[in-house]
Amino acid sequence: MMREQSRPLHVLHGFKTSKTDMTAYCKRLSKLDSADIPFGGSLPPRRREIIPTAALMLLELIYATKPKEVIASGYGLREGLLFEKLKTEERKQDPFLFSCQALAYERSRFAEHASVIFQWTRPIFKPQSRNPVLRDRLQYAVCLLSDIAWRGHPDFRAEKAVEAVLHGNFVGVSHSDRAYIAVALNQAYGASIDVPHIAPILPLLEIEDVMDARVMGAALRLAQRLSGGTVKILTVSELRLSKTKLYLGIPKEFEDTANDIVLRRVRKLAQLVGRKAKIEILG
Repeated sequence: MMREQSRPLHVLHGFKTSKTDMTAYCKRLSKLDSADIPFGGSLPPRRREIIPTAALMLLELIYATKPKEVIASGYGLREGLLFEKLKTEERKQDPFLFSCQALAYERSRFAEHASVIFQWTRPIFKPQSRNPVLRDRLQYAVCLLSDIAWRGHPDFRAEKAVEAVLHGNFVGVSHSDRAYIAVALNQAYGASIDVPHIAPILPLLEIEDVMDARVMGAALRLAQRLSGGTVKILTVSELRLSKTKLYLGIPKEFEDTANDIVLRRVRKLAQLVGRKAKIEILG
């Protein structure tokens, strides 16, 4: 179905479609000979043979449960049984953020800075987001994954980070979630929005979400340059929005950090939020 619809992300887990589309698809598959299933040639023969019957079973399940959407899972009974054996506290953890944190500590230099960077960026985001809880979750994931490509060649770090997010073995994350984080990390590594590894997935997001992700990526890029790998400056500096300006406030004792590169990144962030950039030296 993903191949038929030319979906940009060929990852089974998190694939989402409407009840109407899945119902029509199952009806069509149930009437086909297994050899005639579109894009079925890539499947093992034994699995392809039972697809028409499986389509009928899924159709009955849809009729019985009356869902608004159908979301595919890459996991099944085995993983469910293992999950039931976890402690209650472990089951309450966010599986996606848990995986992001594990990946950060495995591949990043400054994984422990994620929470500080996340809080430092909060003032530039309006609280009246369409779904602020979801946005905060994704942006915290961006902070956790912000440094996972540092070992790569500078010319390909953005592509490496995007690849890890789009095709990583994550749960608790949708295709649009992956796209949001990929756009943010692409921006954080200074790559253009129309590069080949990003452009195809943009249709997974609304334009507001694309801009939101780019703002997060630009803020992260600024934080990384300003901090230089140390967290102190982020605990004493601040971002602030007015109606016309984006302010970066830096204590006088750290004013030397406001170099030309930092100024350029402040200006880029200001452009994305529709403001003019201003660096304040705080007394």
